[in-house]
Amino acid sequence: MKQYIFGYGSLISAEVRNQTSTSQDVIQARVKGYRRFWSGFPLYGWAPLAVRTSTDATCNGALIGVSEEQIEAFDSREVSYVRKLVEHDQIELLEDANIGEASVWLYAPTEPLRPSMQSPILQSYVDVAITGCLDYSEDFAREFIQTTKNWDAPWRNDRANPEYSRSLEVVERADEIDKLLTELLPEPFENRFL
Repeated sequence: MKQYIFGYGSLISAEVRNQTSTSQDVIQARVKGYRRFWSGFPLYGWAPLAVRTSTDATCNGALIGVSEEQIEAFDSREVSYVRKLVEHDQIELLEDANIGEASVWLYAPTEPLRPSMQSPILQSYVDVAITGCLDYSEDFAREFIQTTKNWDAPWRNDRANPEYSRSLEVVERADEIDKLLTELLPEPFENRFL
């Protein structure tokens, strides 16, 4: 039976997603009942995105069609996360598509923590996720920023010298990203850099 992974962070970016496995079947979607947030991971030394259940929350992202072999590759990639089944009534497709009876999975952290000075948000990771969103639309990117929590965490500007191993080769949309963050975050994001 067909399966999908719901990508809500770096997996939204085709360039980064394809470093693990390629899929021609990718659908914009929103999942209800999950809140996206920046989560500290001491094992990584930086803060990736994560989700946790929250009845009043939604999270936009991409459904990625995967084979059994591909899902194993993503399982290996998502260290410190557990793969959870998403119910179909939680899924809202944002384009004309049909996933039938396919299983839908997402990755949630096993031990979510607040980002810290030892585990900060990385600008190179922010660039990956928001570039992926902008590839869909500016509105999609705005929703991503507005529905993500913990933007007030410690943040390192590593754009010029990326620490994120799957960073973009070139951040072609840096000006758009910076403009959206400046507009949508309560305090200019530049003031948050370590």
